[in-house]
Amino acid sequence: MSFFTNLRADRLIAEIKAADDSDGHKSSLEKLVRLGASAIPRILDALASADNRETAGFVAVLTALLDNKSFPAVASGLTQGNQRTVAGAATALSNSRNYPANLLFGLLDQPAMPKGTVVGILTAQKSRLNARDVLQRAYNQDAAEKAAMFRIVSEIADPSIVPELLSRLEGKDPVARTHIISILARFDRPEVARALQGQLKDSNKFIRQAVLN
Repeated sequence: MSFFTNLRADRLIAEIKAADDSDGHKSSLEKLVRLGASAIPRILDALASADNRETAGFVAVLTALLDNKSFPAVASGLTQGNQRTVAGAATALSNSRNYPANLLFGLLDQPAMPKGTVVGILTAQKSRLNARDVLQRAYNQDAAEKAAMFRIVSEIADPSIVPELLSRLEGKDPVARTHIISILARFDRPEVARALQGQLKDSNKFIRQAVLN
């Protein structure tokens, strides 16, 4: 961001915080949007001390500015220490449909990212995700995030994913297998019934219980 753009963003943010009337508030927000993606770092900073009305406005601006190119800038807000900033960035990422949802998977590979928050965004964007992509990445997550990602798979899975689920039914991860059993149970197909019956002989009691459930 250039020095002059910095100044303009700071001035508009100050006007938004000081505005008493809705027209002035709205006008300043619209001008902030017109500054473009270069204003995103300043908006993220402003979220840290924003009240509820200001937060709603800043999140709306972030949502309007969010696209393929600005995605990293908005996502960087998830790593900031202030929870209002994190929540604002997460809300924008959850609401926008102007960026490829599969970009979110890359955030799971970044150690600084709060994985629970990222999975929450994935859940909000589930209608735009591919079940196979979610399934593949679920295995590398901790227990809570893994369970949430398998829930996403369950909610968006269609019959086309059944062969892949069946191929993973004999995997080494018993937690993943119990989730897969639960998803497969949605599909009333002979090959699913045979596969689940075969799991009743498994040595792991949790696998057997998952089939019975």
